[in-house]
Amino acid sequence: MVTSLEKDDANAHRISLKAAADQWQGFERPAESGDSAGGAVASVMALRVGSVVALIELDEDERDHKTLQQFTALQADRIKKVLQGTNPDA
Repeated sequence: MVTSLEKDDANAHRISLKAAADQWQGFERPAESGDSAGGAVASVMALRVGSVVALIELDEDERDHKTLQQFTALQADRIKKVLQGTNPDA
């Protein structure tokens, strides 16, 4: 997934963020929205928890790294609970 993100979008660049996952990589890339200003970016986090791979994308309105880390932590926690056979709660 990380390789395809890099290959599919030459404008994507890696960002350094920590995630509570087995493997992860964050990116910033141009927003796909035709309405967005030329310099707007979207944030993306690819992560693996156990055997589950997830992709979290934030649009240009939510692109700060703190928000991306919060969503990543929430998703990683939910995946871990499911892998342990418990209800991840809503």
